[in-house]
Amino acid sequence: MNSDLNSKSIFDAAENTPMNELKPIQEEQINQPKIQPTKKELRHDILTICIALGAYIISVNVLVVIIAAIAVAVNSDVQKMILDIVKQGGGSLLSITGNTEYINAVSQVVAKVMGPAYIISAVVSVLWMLTIRKKKLFTTDITTIGQKVKPFVIAKILVLIWGVQFVSSMITMILNPALENAGISLTDAMQQSIGMLFATPMGIAAAVFVVPVIEEIIFRGAIMRKLERYGTNFAIIVSSLLFAVYHMIWLQAFFAFFVGLLLAYTAKRFSIKWSMLLHILNNGIAAIITISAVSEIFELSTMIACAIGSAVILIIGRNKISLIKEQGKPNIASPFKIAFSHPMFIITAVILLGIGALTLGM
Repeated sequence: MNSDLNSKSIFDAAENTPMNELKPIQEEQINQPKIQPTKKELRHDILTICIALGAYIISVNVLVVIIAAIAVAVNSDVQKMILDIVKQGGGSLLSITGNTEYINAVSQVVAKVMGPAYIISAVVSVLWMLTIRKKKLFTTDITTIGQKVKPFVIAKILVLIWGVQFVSSMITMILNPALENAGISLTDAMQQSIGMLFATPMGIAAAVFVVPVIEEIIFRGAIMRKLERYGTNFAIIVSSLLFAVYHMIWLQAFFAFFVGLLLAYTAKRFSIKWSMLLHILNNGIAAIITISAVSEIFELSTMIACAIGSAVILIIGRNKISLIKEQGKPNIASPFKIAFSHPMFIITAVILLGIGALTLGM
């Protein structure tokens, strides 16, 4: 069972929390209901979580497409262009959609509305989480407060996040040459996934502020809180894994899993507002790097410094691991096996990662 506890232990080690500050979590565990959850309840919760997450993803994409289609349909420049193509005798659907000028005009319209479209779609679609949390989604899930946090602790977690980013970048550098020979580019796939949002100020605002808040409500709010009665470590790891496959693109999924662990730890140990802040800071830094003239040497140097800092943080805090690794112990037998072997969990992971694989091949 010790292997199930390592993730949370590492995070606590990174924080280097004195033993007298561990009391709130111990009291919380003592005050949990004595009625133990069952395997049947876990299977049901995994089912409802995967359905709600799938409904959210479908709703967001459908609403974005609808809003973008309406914007294109009512755009006067696009309408005039269609009329001109028709007058020139090319009135077939293929001749219109295959026209380069038409494609460029539509792309510009879509880029302009992508930010507002995503904001509207995400805010509306997050209501699917009410199916698994009901009124708790906007009460206890986002208002529960744990220990008081010091700014230095948040800074250390941010360093750990960018230490993971360094590892992810190194994997990209190693794999990209071989994959490009097969017509696959990891960097192109990731740039395409954020390119539209970063094209306008409203899109940047959506990516930096709205995306982090919505994702924290879903993964560190609804999903993690739904699963925490089965054990803290279990809730953190499963919610982080779902956060990873939600990103679809494989390299992003690798990064998202470990960042998800850190954010989940932050939300559980302190408050979801701090995980939201970290998420906003991470996306904000990424946005600055993407849209500014930051040199690759400076970016790489910063990530290397964070990687070294991460190693130091973990080494210094290693003596805390044995003291707190029993915290968050699962409340039922083999919860990971039950969750990961659930047909709906497997279907969700295969579909989302399959879409990511298709994206890489485009």
